[in-house]
Amino acid sequence: MAGVSIPSGMTATNGGASASDKGDDLRGQAGRARAARKAGAKVVRGQSETALKKQAKAWDAGAVGEERAARQLERLRREGFTVHHDVLLEPPKKWNLDHMIYGPAGVFFADAKNWRGDITIYRGSLWRHWYAGPKSGRQSEDMAREVNKVKAMAQHASNRLGTKVTPVICLAGSKSRQFEGVAEVGGVVVVSVDKIVGWLRDSPATLTADKVRMWAEIGGRVFPPATAPASTPQDAERARWEQAMRAGGAPSVTRPNGVQPGRGRAQPPSAGESGRVDPPPASPAVRQDPTKPPQQPGGMRGWLRRG
Repeated sequence: MAGVSIPSGMTATNGGASASDKGDDLRGQAGRARAARKAGAKVVRGQSETALKKQAKAWDAGAVGEERAARQLERLRREGFTVHHDVLLEPPKKWNLDHMIYGPAGVFFADAKNWRGDITIYRGSLWRHWYAGPKSGRQSEDMAREVNKVKAMAQHASNRLGTKVTPVICLAGSKSRQFEGVAEVGGVVVVSVDKIVGWLRDSPATLTADKVRMWAEIGGRVFPPATAPASTPQDAERARWEQAMRAGGAPSVTRPNGVQPGRGRAQPPSAGESGRVDPPPASPAVRQDPTKPPQQPGGMRGWLRRG
């Protein structure tokens, strides 16, 4: 069964776009903070170059996680699902939903989490464990706040859409494959990025094809794209160039047409002109916990099925 048509602006390439834009914006702010500090201006607490770069790195990690999840979820289209990536929960507020999924098994909101370290379930709670270096050693954090946030967003989406929206945390970190099976924590389904497609596909059908199409079309209107996708390769190239310039300087490029060296600030190429812009370098790998990941007491193995 083929998936329903994608509303205007809803494409696979939207995954992580708004998070990526936020990272670019924060790097631009970091550059301006550096210039202000060198000029002798007082730096507001939390707005220093170091703090802003740290925030940008976190947003970049989020964008990577969303992109990983988007690539997997796109496989569902041939199974009768429709997936909308990076949409707004309640415009004009900038609360975004990573992935809205409409299919035979129902409607789902999947929040991608590119968390560092191991993820386990202990006594009904979701925990994150990571190695913080020789001085601090192994650290653990209860992720109840994140679980409650995802649950609240799904409830808000359900109220706006007019039907049940199941909240899902999609683990998309480098060690997410070590999370076994599918679990439910505090009313939120937790599943790794490599298992989410199989779980959704194999879950019992509750909606007909017509109902899937109906909710997907309503969702496309209620939750518009958080970022406007480029309509042509030239538009995409231009957008990437402009983002790099806002971030504080031109990226590594093969000079696009319309950009002349030694004549002031470079300008992005106009629509229809060609020129390659290299993607930004990947963030350096984060040191992971070298110890053996703990077992999952209380974890649920196999697919979690809804009655």
